[in-house]
Formats: sequence, C-alpha cells, structure tokens
Amino acid sequence: MDRTSSSNESYVDRLVRLIPAEVVAAYVAVQGLVAGFDTQVAANRALEVTACGLLVVLPLFAWRVQGVRSVLQIILAMGSFVVWAAAVSAGIYTGDLSTGSLKQDRVWTSIVLVLWTTLVPAFRVTGRPDQ
Repeated sequence: MDRTSSSNESYVDRLVRLIPAEVVAAYVAVQGLVAGFDTQVAANRALEVTACGLLVVLPLFAWRVQGVRSVLQIILAMGSFVVWAAAVSAGIYTGDLSTGSLKQDRVWTSIVLVLWTTLVPAFRVTGRPDQ
C-alpha cells in the first residue's frame, strides 16, 4: 500500500494511512451494521465498544501480523485510530460528565483532527515495519 501523501488529500485521508487497513475495515463494517439500530444512543454505544476493542487489538495486530517493531509507530497508529474514529463517527464529546450533559462537538473533533495530522509527520515514522 502506498503510504506517500499528496497535497490534495483530506486530513482524514492522510490519517487513515497510519492505521492498519484491517482495523479500519472492521470499524467501518460495524458502522454499517449499527446504522440499522433503533436509536442513535445504541448505535453510538456499539461504536464506542468497537473502538475500545479495536484499540486493544491494534498494537497486537501491528506487532504480530504486520511485524511493526517501533513502539512509537504503534503508539502513533493507536492515536491516529482514535482521532480517525472520532472524525468519521460521532465526534468528540464535550460537556460535564458528572451531570451527564455531554454533547457531540464536531468543531473540537475537526480541530483535533487537523492538529494530530499536522503533528504526526514531525516524528518521521515510516510505514515500513522494519523501522
């Protein structure tokens, strides 16, 4: 898979290249399944559980299946997955957790997406498993 970036790519497109394709495919598949849920709350909860599960699986998959040995690359892939998943689904929640007054905030999600995508290249991590 080509891991080079072009200037006409969106931030989400750039970010998704850092995440194993199988993890992205699993999340997108579950997104399609939960679209038929009766309530948005149930769909969001299913996506949150899926994201947490995939976040646990991602480093194991990268280490064992892809042969990635760079801990930094695995950490950046995990962070990229969290930011990407928030960007393509419900978004980042803001508000007061103690009162339960949380809301989906697409503005903060977009800000985090732009900052993360801008910050990650500073680490000069390549897509090759041997580095």
